[in-house]
Amino acid sequence: MLFSIRLCAFCGFLLAGTSLSLAQNKQPDAHAALLEWVRTEKLISTEAANWREDRMVLEDMIALLERESAQIDEQMAAVEKAIADSSAKTQALADREANIQGEIGQLAAILPDWETTAWPVVNAWPTALTEELDQLPALQKKATSNEAWLTRVPAWITLLMQADQFNGQVTVHYGLDTLPDGKSWEVREIYFGLGGGYWLTADGKRGGYLDPLPTGWIRRSAPELTPLAEDMIAIAERRRPSVYLEAPVTVD
Repeated sequence: MLFSIRLCAFCGFLLAGTSLSLAQNKQPDAHAALLEWVRTEKLISTEAANWREDRMVLEDMIALLERESAQIDEQMAAVEKAIADSSAKTQALADREANIQGEIGQLAAILPDWETTAWPVVNAWPTALTEELDQLPALQKKATSNEAWLTRVPAWITLLMQADQFNGQVTVHYGLDTLPDGKSWEVREIYFGLGGGYWLTADGKRGGYLDPLPTGWIRRSAPELTPLAEDMIAIAERRRPSVYLEAPVTVD
């Protein structure tokens, strides 16, 4: 009986020793597993944090790209509008140029006939006027193209304005001319616009009035008008005070 008790005690001791030995053998494995789990969790946490940072960077980049894309769309729309406006302006300019060319053509067709009637009038103007017309030499040249006709328009306008100015004022003119006796004399003339005037020689011995005809101005001899012409020229040049003078020729 005592032997049985001892055997059981021995067996229990062996079992207890075996369990302790097994527990001691498993303890390092459990610790290693725990360390591996902690390391894995830490790694996962680090990766998650890194991913959150990367995601925030990506989100910022996406937002920036979206803004830039919107700006590019606005710029493209502005460029397309500018191109459309430019095309419209180009077309408008082309239409305007076509209209101008048409008007030039019409002008070139009208001006020759108009000049045909204008030149006799211009050629009949007195020398006192024509020698002051700067545009006259250019207009005396013939036009050979539509562009040449176009440049003649402002020249004619300037010429007619100068003639109108001459017609609205009193002009005294000095020059050398050949009188009916064939001799050259210094002649003084006074024009009352394009309506008429008087003349006399420098020595005051000859004089008369100026007669505007469709073919040109003619000096009419009238010795009795010489003093009157002298007085008019002196008053016009302010060498004498203004006085009332009766002229025997009506000036229109």
